[in-house]
Amino acid sequence: DENHLVLSLGTFGRSETGLVSQIGWDGFTYFEGIDPGSYILFYPQGQSPCKVSIEGLYERESQKIQTLNSQVCLKTEDEAAL
Repeated sequence: DENHLVLSLGTFGRSETGLVSQIGWDGFTYFEGIDPGSYILFYPQGQSPCKVSIEGLYERESQKIQTLNSQVCLKTEDEAAL
């Protein structure tokens, strides 16, 4: 529906702690110190920011988060002030 976005490779995201990363060629995003229950705010090109809740880490040691195909990016109200 219109409240969900499909993220493309290279989309930038920012964690609640201010870390910035982007979706890599493998469809994963790497962050340090991120735990399930937190979220990443993604900034798709030409779209409003959207939020992906982290339900689990693919590989805990490398903080590898599966961001494509398994999780939905929910559109947010304009949260540019975050």
